[in-house]
Amino acid sequence: MVGAAGGGLAAADLRAALPRLEPALASSLDSDTDLSFLPLPADGGLAAAASFQALRANPADLAGAQARGLAAAAQFRRTGADAKTILAAPEGGSLPALPASTSFATLDPQGNAVVCVVSMGNLFGTGRVVPGTGMLLAASPSWMPPPLYAAGMVSHRRRSAMQVLAGGSGQEGAAIAVAKAMADALADTGPSARINPSGAPEPGRANVIACNAPPASSPTSCGWATDTRGFGLATGSN
Repeated sequence: MVGAAGGGLAAADLRAALPRLEPALASSLDSDTDLSFLPLPADGGLAAAASFQALRANPADLAGAQARGLAAAAQFRRTGADAKTILAAPEGGSLPALPASTSFATLDPQGNAVVCVVSMGNLFGTGRVVPGTGMLLAASPSWMPPPLYAAGMVSHRRRSAMQVLAGGSGQEGAAIAVAKAMADALADTGPSARINPSGAPEPGRANVIACNAPPASSPTSCGWATDTRGFGLATGSN
């Protein structure tokens, strides 16, 4: 059926495409706060980490933080250097026009949290529908550059609890959207998590869940939001 839509995907390709579990790109914000980003080769996680570093140093410099993140991703694609080396001093470079992606995040009352970033390699993939399925074919990674798969999490080490979960989209704006959402949520010290992920530079968009206490501890400890400039959905119940 894929061949009938002009695609080249075979059953053997699906059997050969095995998932792989990798440790997160991790660091510590302080003695009780851990940061986790998508690991390489998902260089949107690296870009988000670099942008987050810059925002912690200068929260008002969004353009500088975004430039630092994109420089980190460009350096990885150019050199394949390890994350620690790149984050110490991103050397710059340029990225090609990036394909579209999207993200979603979820949290249950027990504190189990997941954030995912996915892409069809292009906006609506190839635009071709597999006959009889209604499914669009994704664009081949052999022809399209990878998007910035950007997602991050802040967690409490002592309480073993998630504090902030953010997924980004929006081509070159995905990583800065994640970094800004995480930085803004950490700066909120109110009784509940008041989050507004609508301040990232265009075209960046973020989906965010944030908690000021473990999810089961208070009916107002967590909040969730999506960028009001887009058409995402943020819903749940405390």
